[in-house]
Amino acid sequence: MSDLIIFFTGTLNKKFEGLYRTRDGFDGYGACTQFEPTSARSAFPCFDEPALKATFDISLKVPENKIALSNMDVREVTSDQKGFKTFRFHTTPRMSTYLLAFVIGTYDFIEDRVPISGASGENCKDIVVRVYSGVGAKEQIIVERYYKEVELPHLNKRKFLVPQELTMSQFVCIIRNRMKIGQSKALFLLVNNRSMISLSRTIAEIYSEYLHDDGFLYITYTSQEVFGMDLQTTHCFERRCSSQKVLNNNKPLNVFIGEGNEIQPKQLKKLL
Repeated sequence: MSDLIIFFTGTLNKKFEGLYRTRDGFDGYGACTQFEPTSARSAFPCFDEPALKATFDISLKVPENKIALSNMDVREVTSDQKGFKTFRFHTTPRMSTYLLAFVIGTYDFIEDRVPISGASGENCKDIVVRVYSGVGAKEQIIVERYYKEVELPHLNKRKFLVPQELTMSQFVCIIRNRMKIGQSKALFLLVNNRSMISLSRTIAEIYSEYLHDDGFLYITYTSQEVFGMDLQTTHCFERRCSSQKVLNNNKPLNVFIGEGNEIQPKQLKKLL
């Protein structure tokens, strides 16, 4: 068997297809690929047809301050030239060219190990899963169920990279959606297992104030119901009530009360 070696020059375009240039918020530019349906041919010589499949051995030489990502995990990284480093990836499975991908840029990541069960159900090995984001653009958060919680389900993941500008109110919605629970189920988020935070505060503000020594922000979730009303809270409680008066107006009643306060029955009567 012989090897066919082709030297070629491709184009780093701005069209968001093939191999295109991206803006690296850290220190300039990066690169990314979008080969579907037939744009791989613009990046390298290939039989760019979905029905034709092959394995791929990807090597990427990038500036030393960048990292490279591809379909497979990294086999080795070498410094063959001053100011550059080369990422060599493991061989891919047989696949179409449009499934091939690689990214070059400046990124942070978090990782976790996910157990993979064998055919008979036993755990045979762990797979390392990483989530990448732009440097400084997101904060690392670990979300876990309160140890006494019995009603809310466990999340299918516990490590999150959350945009700094996201508010706690938006983050609550993300957690609700991931657990697939409706608005009828109450939800509390506690920081460091004890502190409740205003829904209007951003992740960046909370992260800077409550950051743990290991670089993570720890959030615990639990449920509670008060006076038959659904309650969704962090440091500022939001009470959503329903009454005939509210139903007639077809509008939800949202009541915000101060930190650490509980709504009393006589207050509730005034509101309704």
